[in-house]
Amino acid sequence: MMTTIIAFTVVLGLLIFFHELGHFVMAKWIGIRVERFSLGFGPKIVGYTYGDTEYRLSALPLGGYVKMSGENPDEPLKGQPWEFGSRTVWERTRVVLCGPGMNLVLAVVFLGLPFFMGRQVPAYLQSKPVIGWIDANSPAEKAGLQIGDLIIS
Repeated sequence: MMTTIIAFTVVLGLLIFFHELGHFVMAKWIGIRVERFSLGFGPKIVGYTYGDTEYRLSALPLGGYVKMSGENPDEPLKGQPWEFGSRTVWERTRVVLCGPGMNLVLAVVFLGLPFFMGRQVPAYLQSKPVIGWIDANSPAEKAGLQIGDLIIS
């Protein structure tokens, strides 16, 4: 039970991380100031600040968020180019869509990974079907099959 909970939390954490990373990277690329990148909600467990951004791990691991300057409609806009609300509709749309877009990329990578890794092919699929043994008094023995016979149909 505990293994299932831990596995669930790790997988959900990875999905959330890549989703929020999509928003984060596009916002930074466009030039929007990101104030906080958080995995989880609630009280901060651990975190550090680098540049204008606080990176944190929070107590409730069922989500995450990227807090951008000027994103909250209750905040008055200063008209600065680094504010989310001051950017064009197309730029804001790109920031919003990059979260789900990263989830799509992650799905394609994880679904495609087994095909690139290859797999071990069972020997019976690579070799011809040849009789290796026959049990005494079996239907095969009564039919006249012998060890080494090749099955062709």
